[in-house]
Amino acid sequence: MARLPGADSLVTLHRATDNVGNPGDEQRVELMVRRIAFAIGAALVAMSTATSAAARDGDGTLCVSRPDIDPDWQISECTTVIQSGGKTREDLAAAFNNRGFAYAAKSQYDRAIHDFDRAIRLRPDFAEAFYNRGTVCAAKRQYDRAIRDYDQATRLKPDYAEAFNKRGYAYAAKSQYDRAIQDYDQAIRLKPDFADPFNNRGNAYAAKGQYDRALEDYDQFERLIPM
Repeated sequence: MARLPGADSLVTLHRATDNVGNPGDEQRVELMVRRIAFAIGAALVAMSTATSAAARDGDGTLCVSRPDIDPDWQISECTTVIQSGGKTREDLAAAFNNRGFAYAAKSQYDRAIHDFDRAIRLRPDFAEAFYNRGTVCAAKRQYDRAIRDYDQATRLKPDYAEAFNKRGYAYAAKSQYDRAIQDYDQAIRLKPDFADPFNNRGNAYAAKGQYDRALEDYDQFERLIPM
């Protein structure tokens, strides 16, 4: 997954130290928290790549939101597409979205948000651009703004499991664990093999002191993502 620097702390990992059934349970929860910490950091900042392939034509062949391409090249190529003229609104929206992805990869979050804004103005039904802007807002710890963008992404795309999962992150960052759990539940209903919401729901249950439920979710996370 694409990992954006400087956005590691969108969700607090809570160590289980109180009200645990027995010392073995406590040690296991602490071990799981340590083992999944990196996976959480990576999942928080994954950016959607579901954009129009049309933005790749012409000279802007590297105007794609892919983490394996140097972001400076992406920015240059997307700028070429944007300035070339003759593109449809959909193509331009994809180019702004992809350039925003590249700016975010460089931790230039305000510039990324500006490009996502322009993508949304060009294409108000662009669910992925709302999702991406929400992810960058969350990286800036602007959780209420992130939640509004995830709200819109899920309205436009009701089966958007990743957006429900990300909104859960934002609610958890605000310590609204019940709301977070509702979103993780929905992400799991939509995509039962999606490992991240099991992991994150486990963290939310642990934060609420519901360690048995947390362990069940960590078990399922391990089954889906063997370590």
